[in-house]
Amino acid sequence: MKRSFKLYGILTKEIGQNLFWYKSLLTNSQQHSYLASGSSETTIKIWNTTTCECIKTFDCQSRVRCLAFVPNRPDELVSGLGNGDILIWHIKLRELLRKFKGLIKK
Repeated sequence: MKRSFKLYGILTKEIGQNLFWYKSLLTNSQQHSYLASGSSETTIKIWNTTTCECIKTFDCQSRVRCLAFVPNRPDELVSGLGNGDILIWHIKLRELLRKFKGLIKK
């Protein structure tokens, strides 16, 4: 419980007055060690829920609209962007796996 409050405090400080920028915030139901946050600032941040540290920031080059961890692949994260692109990230490798260009209609 203390860890949750510590992480909440870090995220609150990170978000500051710009709470409206964050569009998605989720944890991985299969592997509880990650929390992902997506923002209108075009970034996804991956947080370690044990240490409460940001372990990676992915630059998406467009507003992040939604996030989802891939079922049965707990190290993969899918992001839907404002420009219609869908990106698949690998958390442990800390890299972009695939990019689907303009799949979502505006």
